[in-house]
Amino acid sequence: MQNQTIKIADTAKKTLGQQLLDTDKEHRASAPVEAGDLANEYGKDYMKELHSVIENHSNTKQKYYIQVLSKHLVGAPNRGQRLLFVARFTKPQMCDTEDVWSYDNRTSVLKLEWSLPHRYEMKNFMANPELYDAKMVSDIKNYLKLSKIDVKNL
Repeated sequence: MQNQTIKIADTAKKTLGQQLLDTDKEHRASAPVEAGDLANEYGKDYMKELHSVIENHSNTKQKYYIQVLSKHLVGAPNRGQRLLFVARFTKPQMCDTEDVWSYDNRTSVLKLEWSLPHRYEMKNFMANPELYDAKMVSDIKNYLKLSKIDVKNL
């Protein structure tokens, strides 16, 4: 075996964080995905699924609800999740980690009834409610009141 020299470019002058960033830049694809881009793509798929449910129920003559449930994928790395869109005629009870929409084919009005984060995230929302959307905070308060849960017990 021959002696191999590894060239390290002035690592003494750079912090470990900067070295990792520089290495990442070398290996990154030409068009990196930003966090906002990922959220935008997620939103497109979400709305596509929501409108698919509406199209599948276009013959429904009364108002109905679309419950969006988060299902954990068994065996998926990093505990992946899949969203399930369930149409129903009865208004569901409030539950954490779900969104509920209503739709009426007669008026073509799509309305977000509520959107709730995971129960353990609610504590953060309630600690600084002024930082979050007023409807979200109101939905969380309603959920806690209906479930008879004290904010201190979250």
